[in-house]
This record gives sequence, C-alpha cells and structure tokens, in this order.
Amino acid sequence: MLVVPAQPPRLYGRNWTSDTSLSIHWDPVPSKYINGFLVRYKVIYQLMRTSEKHVKHKENVIEIESRDNALSLTDLIPYSVYKFKISAATTVGYGPFDEIFLGKQS
Repeated sequence: MLVVPAQPPRLYGRNWTSDTSLSIHWDPVPSKYINGFLVRYKVIYQLMRTSEKHVKHKENVIEIESRDNALSLTDLIPYSVYKFKISAATTVGYGPFDEIFLGKQS
C-alpha cells in the first residue's frame, strides 16, 4: 500500500552567497521511510524578523523535482531571519516537514 513519507528530508546546509542570496541543502528521506515512489519536495520559507518596515511576512512555496537536494534563493532581505520548512511527496501526497530558522548576521 502506498502512503506519504513517514519522515521528512533533513535540512542541514546553508551557504549565503551574498547578503540577499542563500543556497540550502537537504538529505533525502531515508529509503525505508519513503513508502512509495518519491516524486517531489516542497520548500516553504517565510520572513520571520527584519528591521525593514512595511514588509509582508507571507509564506513562499516552491516545489522541486525529487532528483534535486538543493535550492538557491535570491532577493532575500539582508540581516533578517527566515523560517524554512521542507517536505517530501510520493504519488499519494506530502509527508511531515522538517523546519529550521536561518539568518544572516553580517
């Protein structure tokens, strides 16, 4: 029987390529917890804290093919904190999320 993944991928890496650009990396779901055929990842990121005024803190959602394990983001607000969540999907749907908070201090 096919179901959603039982564990999330694990966010582990980040690389600030500039004050406004970030690459994040993750380990895939261990094969024994995939529960079917892995088809994609969903990354959700949201600005949590900034010194900028009049900035919306909306969630941004990106879906990525399952063969990828990294994502580059641009146009981030410098010296701010973002929340990142990632989930993996089988053909049935998405499993649980892993979550981290990241900020560039200087």
